[in-house]
Amino acid sequence: MPRIMHRIRSFYSHMRLRKQYWFIFLTCWLVYLFHIGPWPGVNENRYINLTRSIVEESRLSIDRYHYNTVDKSYYEGHYYVGAPPGPAILAIPPYLILKAVTYFRPVSLFRQYDTAYYIRDQMGAENAPDAFISSYPLPEFILAHIFLTAFIPCILSALTSVLLFHMLGWFGVESRYRLAVVGAYAFGTIVFFYSVRFYAHAESTFFLFLTFFLLFGIRHNHISSGWTVLAGFSLGISATMEYTIAPVMIMLGIYTLAGGSRSQWIPFGLSISVPMVLLAMYQWICFGNPLTTPFSLPMSPGDPGPHIDQMEAGINGFGIPTFTALWGLTLSPYRGLFLYSPVLILACYALGRSLLSRTDPFRLEWGIIAGALLTQLLFNSAMLRFWSGGYVFGPRYLIPMLPLLMIALGRSFRWVPPPLILFLGAVSVLINWAGVQYIVSQNAFNSIGMFLLSGPTTQFYEFLNNYLKTYTDWGVIVSPLGGYLLLGVLLTTIWKWWGRHPHLT
Repeated sequence: MPRIMHRIRSFYSHMRLRKQYWFIFLTCWLVYLFHIGPWPGVNENRYINLTRSIVEESRLSIDRYHYNTVDKSYYEGHYYVGAPPGPAILAIPPYLILKAVTYFRPVSLFRQYDTAYYIRDQMGAENAPDAFISSYPLPEFILAHIFLTAFIPCILSALTSVLLFHMLGWFGVESRYRLAVVGAYAFGTIVFFYSVRFYAHAESTFFLFLTFFLLFGIRHNHISSGWTVLAGFSLGISATMEYTIAPVMIMLGIYTLAGGSRSQWIPFGLSISVPMVLLAMYQWICFGNPLTTPFSLPMSPGDPGPHIDQMEAGINGFGIPTFTALWGLTLSPYRGLFLYSPVLILACYALGRSLLSRTDPFRLEWGIIAGALLTQLLFNSAMLRFWSGGYVFGPRYLIPMLPLLMIALGRSFRWVPPPLILFLGAVSVLINWAGVQYIVSQNAFNSIGMFLLSGPTTQFYEFLNNYLKTYTDWGVIVSPLGGYLLLGVLLTTIWKWWGRHPHLT
């Protein structure tokens, strides 16, 4: 009888925890949905191109729509995605759902947009033929970008926040502080921006953090060793999303060897090899060599493009990390991580203090987190011509180690006055919230100026408002304030419901 009662209590506690996770997930997901940027850029188009090619043509090339992106690679008469194929493959299930919906309800919106201006001026394809312009399905790409963003980066970033909340509990952080840390991560780092557009960073970060989550759980007996297979498979999947996450992948491999038992090494190695072998096969089929990446190929027959230009510097684009890059990635307004998210300064302080403690039970984990931070930073700064990441918001190649660093932020509540942490967290949220409201800012503070001068808005509102005023006679007046009020009411309802259930905290 006592055993049965214990199982009932465990099940009840588990169900309460699941409700708590739903609150966090829904909050993050709804805020991300509200701030989605509808216009697909060259980075987003490359993945949508491949998804459409696989589903509609059963091909790995993107020949049909390649003019809509400069992030492409040319090999033996065909154009391919200028990046790993993981995000595009991950998008196949939601794209099939979208196709099924639009089959019964064909797309009729957004056909009035100037496709020629979009392709030739905004996407940089000055030589795009008239025939391509006239046949390009811009409305379908807009809807695909909105739909795929909602169900891939938005969801995976929200799930990363849930994993972070749970893991902070494993590290002994109080529940109220865990919520503050999750809020700082989800809305006070550049993760916010890359969760509302179809880039690869939210996806790769989720799978990397899931790997660390599982390995930590196994090492500290929170979950069974059977999860080793999923941990390895998740790490392998992350490699198919983004090549630049290699330093964090290596650190997680070291964590497996140092923190796991030998019996776990073989299943971990076998499971990680499956996605990586598939990636090698993709590169072999497309480029004739399993080790050839799209970055080593020209953009088109007569144009080497940015990839070749970057690869020509140093050794395949890499050299000794420069002071310019290190400064630019850490403290400069242009790409400085600690200016885009000042609260991370406290995370680094807590990380250093935890490393110096000889009695801390998580010394190995702090070492792995510090190693991930340093190696990813050095790796990024060793990119001689592309350390800045191009026309983007913040140091996007540093995103993979952000959820790991936020664990250290949770530890900072032991030594730093909570009001200071909350203040810097609020400043970080303001910077990144302003950043997602406007077209890409090349400075941590540019969006703040636009926000103070123009007030709150969203890219989706600007897109919809322009469409209604320019291309329709509906006479509908929309306001970003109304949208924020609705979002506020929805989130308030969710959290008030939580407040009525004190056992959930």
